[in-house]
Amino acid sequence: MGSRVQKVEVLRADSAGRITRARMVVEAAIIKGPHVLEFLWAPNGKELSWTLTQSNTVRSLVGRYTLIPKDYGTEVSYQLTIDLRVSVPGIIKRRAERAVIDTALKALKARVESLG
Repeated sequence: MGSRVQKVEVLRADSAGRITRARMVVEAAIIKGPHVLEFLWAPNGKELSWTLTQSNTVRSLVGRYTLIPKDYGTEVSYQLTIDLRVSVPGIIKRRAERAVIDTALKALKARVESLG
């Protein structure tokens, strides 16, 4: 399964060049369409959080990556809360949440591996 994020447009970045606001076009069954997210980077570089600010299909989306240094490397904690604008059965909502999480974690893994 490929990425469900079809396009990303950086709307704003901070002085370090990190994205602080972006528009993403997503092609996934119930969360289709453009979504605008605000990103907040922790000063220590060990946490990234985001909040949805605009979407036609998602009412609320809040997420966070937290990096936890360990002797063997780095542990990544990922949290996500999503609330859809449409009423869907719980099983469908859980599948959508899993799809978002799978896509995000696969992208993170690919990025980390590309850095060597």
